[in-house]
Amino acid sequence: MTTLPLSTIIVARQIAERELGSARPDAPVVPHRPRAARRGPTLRRTRTATATVLHRAAHRISPA
Repeated sequence: MTTLPLSTIIVARQIAERELGSARPDAPVVPHRPRAARRGPTLRRTRTATATVLHRAAHRISPA
């Protein structure tokens, strides 16, 4: 049994399947989007992930 959160396992599996599927000869071609168009959601996910890590760290070191 693993101690990883279920969401981490699901995301890792989705990324692995996407990478494996992109190596197929009949894989769809996705047009390149400029980096500025993707900035909002990426920054939001980064802030959420950082806040989650800090919350867990604070919970672990807080006195019981």
